[in-house]
Amino acid sequence: MPASTKTDSSARKVGQVWRYPYLWSHEVDAGCFESKKQRPTAVSLLTTNKDGEAVVMSAPLTTLEPENNPFAIEVPEIEMRRAGLDPSVRA
Repeated sequence: MPASTKTDSSARKVGQVWRYPYLWSHEVDAGCFESKKQRPTAVSLLTTNKDGEAVVMSAPLTTLEPENNPFAIEVPEIEMRRAGLDPSVRA
């Protein structure tokens, strides 16, 4: 199964790319509760809470150029290919 469609929770690893119905902040501000599509997200942190439940933090991936955002980085082409993303797609 390609990394971009990884869903097996027993095989979670930092650095995997999952498809997830990520909701952008502007969508939340507009009153949306669900995303209209599955978006690629990078698994950034895996931990457990005090109850022993898995906690996954993910970061959205986008084709937009980073804009004056100290938290935005451009993913190198080789890493996009490894994640099963098309590096030729630009917004």
